Amino acid sequence: MAFNRSGEGRRLAKKNLPSTQRADAPINQEDSGMRNMVTRFWKDESGQGLVEYALILFLVSIVVIVALTTLGKKTNNVLNNVGKALNA
Repeated sequence: MAFNRSGEGRRLAKKNLPSTQRADAPINQEDSGMRNMVTRFWKDESGQGLVEYALILFLVSIVVIVALTTLGKKTNNVLNNVGKALNA
């Protein structure tokens, strides 16, 4: 049983209608191609691992930035004291 575009449940004989008038026919070729591309993209999981590694790298970089910001001042003071002691 095929449905027409208005959603009404009338039976349409597919063999008697041209392909552009059938209920299951795409509106145009671009619509069909776009629908296929979106469907393939939605089902494709090949980039999932890459995204997970990117998220881990992002989180690690945030932790490193925070650690260097907090410890950087203390480390700078220690190195300055060592430099002053060597010059004296």
